Amino acid sequence: MKTLSHILKGDNNIAVAQMKHIYNIWFSSVIDDLKPITMPYDYNPYEKSLVVLVYDNLWYSELLYMEQDFIDLLGENNLELKKITFKFKPKYEKVEKNNIVNYNITSQAENYINATCNRCNNEYMKESLKTYLTNFFHYNNFQQWITKG
Repeated sequence: MKTLSHILKGDNNIAVAQMKHIYNIWFSSVIDDLKPITMPYDYNPYEKSLVVLVYDNLWYSELLYMEQDFIDLLGENNLELKKITFKFKPKYEKVEKNNIVNYNITSQAENYINATCNRCNNEYMKESLKTYLTNFFHYNNFQQWITKG
């Protein structure tokens, strides 16, 4: 079984490598104010289009008018795009209990957990792994975890 670091470093998963490259370009190009409230979500290499999630409603309304500015900015950093679509999505709900920050499990994290656990043949190991990952993402932000590299 391959670890996540092998998958991310290996060239066998082109989609993961491509999104990692897009994350690096996005977070090195945009201003610091946008880094915590935006996330590249989907890239279509055939149409050269990028979908970016925006977690702040005020910034979302501003970014809708700045599509061409971002296409030009990312083009200067070797990411050729024809279209950028911004989608508003509320940020994860943080619940603080006893000075510990908890995150609600997102559908993306849940899909990751299920896909990972379904690869395991041993039922005991599968349930243990599912419990571990669910607890891990309850205390760690999935989007930030997947983009760390």
